[in-house]
Formats: sequence, C-alpha cells, structure tokens
Amino acid sequence: MRRLILAALLLPAPALASETLLRGLTMHLPAAEIVLHNAEILIDSTGSVRCLSGEAPRLPVFAQAKPCHEGATEPIIIDFAGKGVAIPNLIEPLTHLGLLEVDAEDESTDGATGKLANTAQIRAIDGVRSNSRAIVAAQQAGVGIAVVYPLGNGLVTGQSAALRTCGGGIDQAIIRSPIAVHARIGHEVKHDDLLTGSRSGQLAQLRSLLGQAQRLAKAQKSKVKGTPAEEQSLQQLRDDASLQPLVEVMAGRLPLLVYADNADDIAAVLRLQRELGFRLQIAGGAEAYLVATELAAQHVPVILTPVVARPNDFAHLRAVDDAALRLQQAGVELLIASDDTHNVRNLRWNLGLVVHQGVPWAAALRMATVDAARVLGLEPSVVAIAPGLPANFTVFDGDPLTYDGHVVWTSCGGTLWPQPQQR
Repeated sequence: MRRLILAALLLPAPALASETLLRGLTMHLPAAEIVLHNAEILIDSTGSVRCLSGEAPRLPVFAQAKPCHEGATEPIIIDFAGKGVAIPNLIEPLTHLGLLEVDAEDESTDGATGKLANTAQIRAIDGVRSNSRAIVAAQQAGVGIAVVYPLGNGLVTGQSAALRTCGGGIDQAIIRSPIAVHARIGHEVKHDDLLTGSRSGQLAQLRSLLGQAQRLAKAQKSKVKGTPAEEQSLQQLRDDASLQPLVEVMAGRLPLLVYADNADDIAAVLRLQRELGFRLQIAGGAEAYLVATELAAQHVPVILTPVVARPNDFAHLRAVDDAALRLQQAGVELLIASDDTHNVRNLRWNLGLVVHQGVPWAAALRMATVDAARVLGLEPSVVAIAPGLPANFTVFDGDPLTYDGHVVWTSCGGTLWPQPQQR
C-alpha cells in the first residue's frame, strides 16, 4: 500500500499542482445510503471533487458508471488496487479539542471556569488554539469536524462550537457557533454552594435559571408592557449576560445539552423538559438505556461515550457494555463521542466498539456522519462526498472501525495528506 501512493508523497500537503485521481476504492456514502465498489474519485486543483464513479446496484444521481479517469487531464494517479476503504471525515460531537494542549501547563490551556453556577455566556470558540497539535492529530486520523465545549464543572458551563480540524486560523475553521448551551448534573457539580451541593439542588437551580430565561423569552414576543415594577424586574434579568444564552434555549433557537450519566438524573432532566418545553440533548448517558423509552418519546438525542459506559463509579453502577445497542433498538437518536482532547482520533474505534456490541456497521458510521450533522444542526453537505463539494474523506487500508484499518490518505478542506503520520 505504501508503494501504491509513492507518487503522492511528492506533493506538498497544502496545495495541489494538478488533478488527483484515486482508484481501486470501496467508498461508503452514508448520506446516499450506498457503497460504491471499484470506485474512482477525481479531485481538482482546488481540492474539490470533480468526478465520482463506481459500481453499485443503484448509482446515486451524482455518480457515474463511466470511470472518472476517462475524463481526467493527466492526473496524478494513486491506485489502491481494491484495498482502499473510503469514508467521509467523521464528526466528533463532544470534546475540548483546542482548549487543552499540555494539561499540566496552565499557559497552554484555556483554563476552566470556577464554581459559578451559571457561566452560559462563555463561548468555547473564544478559547480555542487553532494551532494545537491535537487538532492536527484528529484531522490526520479522519476526524474532520469537532464540537468543542467549555471546560468547567459548574451547573451551566457555556456554549459549544463546531469547527473544522483543517480550517487554518480559527475564523476559517468555525462552521457554527454556538451549537448548544452545556450544563451538567452530578457529583462533579457539587461545590460549597448551598444549592449545587446536592443533585436535587442542582435541578432546582437549573429550573430557576430556565424559568427566568423563559420569562425573558416570553417578554421578547409580547407587545404589551407590564407595570413599572415588572419592567424594572425584567430589565435586571436582561442585564444578566449569563441568562441571555438560556433565553435562546427557551425560545427554541438552541438546545440545552445536559451531561448526566445516572438514570435518575436523566429522568429528572426529562421531567424538567416536559415542564418547561425546551430542546434537550443528553451527553454521557452511561445509564440512559434505563430511560430509553422516555428519551425516544420526547425525541431527546443521546451523545454516548461507549468506552466509559460501564460500571466505574456511583453514576455508572447500572451501566452495561451494550448500552448503544439498547438505546438504538428503543428508537433513541444516538451519536458516539470520544469525549476526549488528545485522543479524538479514537472516535472511529469507539464506533467499532458499538459495532462489536451489536450495532450494524452502517448505522455506526451514520452516528458520526449523517446523524451527527442533523442533531448538531450542521448542513448535510459537511459529510457528503459528491462533485462540486470539498473532498472531505479518508482512505484506510482495511476496516476503518477496527485496528486492522490504518489511515493511508486523508483529504480535508482542500488539503490532501498522503500517508499522514500520527504524532
């Protein structure tokens, strides 16, 4: 395989001198629910897909049966001889990527918020270091998009953002900000505060914060002014910067993502959603399968980290290895995350783990591509492979979701990386 792409090594990674033709691929297109065999893909000098061809029982409208090489103009050819397996670049939905470089060196991290209950005004994107080696490592492992959320163990910690791992400077990397407002229920939130010192107190304070935000959201829609005392009270709420993102939640423009593992904590948050009527997502979810029926009925997605979804503390005592399968079978919309910073590249192996637990291979791939884009509110094109779109995909020399598959080619944001090296 290394000899097959030797010619590509002569290319500098940041730019292309001419067209590049990859052939001999098995190409998975989860957006079209199709697998192309004996596939060819032609990439133009800007890093966009010019042609896609292959064999399948039914070809998507954007692919052709006629081989791409017949329309190419003296391309650089990389032939994988039928051994290459291509998938769209993956989406990591839960990470601190770019906020941490060296954990023990404060200067290289964004730092964590203090013990304040509500710091919803903090935006993760403001603290991201776009030159982080962890971002480069993620991109070269086939993770093209990462949703970064703020560090902190407060009740409401701030707003997440979606960024490309190959975007260059931070302004070029941003896809969407904010993605969600993040909150947390559990032992990590217990501080000296009279309310957050207990899990029941955490729910009480979250209910109070959302109630205030709901009052502001209703006032925005109303054309009728209240009494001077009511208006003064509303103005005091408007002046609280930490409440404004929660107003977006209560107005339905942003979801509230609550990190909770214990089934009873998740059930309490579901009751809160029924009471106040906001868009909810659950992250962590080690015991979420126990309330899967309620999650499915209330259309609440779960972002699961399967590696830690097993008994290892009091919040995980009822965790099981096949949590992903149980949630999927119950009809819960499910995403898979690494929830890591330095090892985001392990996302594909987390997908492989849920496949090992019984989730169909194609369904697992969708969880980190098509399904992730939909749940996170991103354009479907970010995980599509089709003519006219940037060539955002990765080629492996075996099954991408197992240790047998190694990255042999990745393309992201117009940059082609032949044989990227993990560091």
